[in-house]
Amino acid sequence: MERDHSGSGYLGTGREPGVHGTYTITQSDMDAGQVDNTATATGNDPDDVEVSDTDTVRPSR
Repeated sequence: MERDHSGSGYLGTGREPGVHGTYTITQSDMDAGQVDNTATATGNDPDDVEVSDTDTVRPSR
């Protein structure tokens, strides 16, 4: 995975994070008939409480 950030550890107002990755479909994926794409983001809110969210999508054929 490749991260795109300023190096400060903080995301400024109006800025968007960027993460890019590549995955090669395997024969096992083909045999299973699907590939799920799951991403998790974790950070801290203004009160320094950790927040996290996960989303999974199944790309269409």
